[in-house]
Amino acid sequence: MAGKDFFRFAECEMITLVCIKRASTVRNYKTALNALALFLGVRRLLLDDISRQLMQDFEQWLQHNGKCRNTSSAYLRSLKSLFNRAVDAGLTPERNPFRRVFTGNEKTVKRSLSPCDMRRVLSAAPTDERLRLAADVCRFSFYVCGMPFVDVAHLKWSQIAGGYLTYRRQKTGVRVSVRLQPEALALLSRYRGRGGEYVFPLLRRGDPRDYPLALARYNRALARLGRQVGVSRHLTSYVVRHSWASESQRIGMPDMAKSRAMGHTNVRTTTIYIASIDDGQLDRYNRRLLNTLLHSNAHG
Repeated sequence: MAGKDFFRFAECEMITLVCIKRASTVRNYKTALNALALFLGVRRLLLDDISRQLMQDFEQWLQHNGKCRNTSSAYLRSLKSLFNRAVDAGLTPERNPFRRVFTGNEKTVKRSLSPCDMRRVLSAAPTDERLRLAADVCRFSFYVCGMPFVDVAHLKWSQIAGGYLTYRRQKTGVRVSVRLQPEALALLSRYRGRGGEYVFPLLRRGDPRDYPLALARYNRALARLGRQVGVSRHLTSYVVRHSWASESQRIGMPDMAKSRAMGHTNVRTTTIYIASIDDGQLDRYNRRLLNTLLHSNAHG
């Protein structure tokens, strides 16, 4: 391998993993490698240049760009796994450049907004164009059962038909189908006819660096939006998703329905998102959730 380049080695390893049907591992590796390339500004890194300082700088960069500690840890674990494979292959001396970065699992803290704060966000009417887009994406995510930002960013008009939104989660590969409530349909009508295959104008260049930049822009805009409307918690893409899950718990939505709506691979994963804790049925629960939150003053 010329120059023992880490990215070239990783690509070879991923080809092998695809052949043995380790698709989820490959997705995790690709996400981490794309972020590392964006951090470096170039898709090239010699194995011998991977150091503790470089990984510490990368960890700080991830967190500065809106990644929570567990997400940062997941990226670093993927890179550590690939690096250890290179060590096993004899391409670089045995060492641990990941010793001073966090690669564990931190207990997820409550990140959901109170119903009152969530209503403030959903009713926001910013005049700034970038904040207006962030507010619309935030609202849409909430209206369609806490859809993750990565899936909203890659959402295409072809995935919307017959009053339903159908997509496959980028993270888990799970297929999700959600009925578009009137609030979501009204929001979508403002973006029709603008050209392009994507619903929202979030991805600009269409290369691997595009999504991390879009996420960073979105989180910065959400933070500003949250301050403008006076919410008590720092507003991020994760907070929107957690808030939908917490509201679904509040109205008594069964765990199986929440898991289906959020595209989790198992029911237990859903409980991470809870503040305390068939498609038609899910649609009725989501409608009840929106009615309770948007049209009631019972929440504090």
